[in-house]
Amino acid sequence: MKTLLLLLALFIGSLVNAQTAATHELEVSVPNVTNDNGEVLFALYTEENFMREPAYAKKSEIKDGKATVTFENIPEGNYALMVMHDENANGRMDFETNGMPKESYASSGDSAAMGPPMWSDTNFKLDASTKAMSLRF
Repeated sequence: MKTLLLLLALFIGSLVNAQTAATHELEVSVPNVTNDNGEVLFALYTEENFMREPAYAKKSEIKDGKATVTFENIPEGNYALMVMHDENANGRMDFETNGMPKESYASSGDSAAMGPPMWSDTNFKLDASTKAMSLRF
């Protein structure tokens, strides 16, 4: 009987912990989209899925050169953010024949390196102090 009560208490405790896990909202804006064609794609990655399938994704219409989305109920942790102006609304990055991107893009972090973004340069901590980000193409 004591074992059953202990297991029940542990189960209820895990439910309470799961319900009180910190989640946050993150508003992301791009204020300098070159035109209002297409849409802006926003992708939030964890280290485990970096540059593969985003953990969270949203898209936004462009109005007067600005696009904004809000990610909701995101667990606290480290993330990297990528944004892309999908000018032809085909859902993917288009490239020139020489491999250079045809469409504007940006990532979180301070890296100005050429080539694909690196996790070490783009990740940031999402916590209660992180409310909004603005990325520029």
